[in-house]
Amino acid sequence: MKIPDCYEADRQFEVQDLAYTAKLMRRPRCCKCGGYLAAETCLDLTDFGLTGSFACERCMNAATIDVSDLDTED
Repeated sequence: MKIPDCYEADRQFEVQDLAYTAKLMRRPRCCKCGGYLAAETCLDLTDFGLTGSFACERCMNAATIDVSDLDTED
C-alpha cells in the first residue's frame, strides 16, 4: 500500500476518488445508455454480431423478461 502524502482524510478521499474516476473513464461504455461499465458484470455483445459492444448490468436487467411472458394462450 502506498504511503499517503497527507494524512488528512478529505485529501486522501479526493486522491482515491480521482484515481477511481480515471480508471472508470478508461473502461468501455454501454452501447444502450452510454454509461461507463462500473458494475462487476456486463454483457459482451460480440456473440450477437456487435463486436466491441457491451451492455451494462442496469440495461441488461431492464431488457430481461420472463420466458413465461412469451407463452401464447392457444
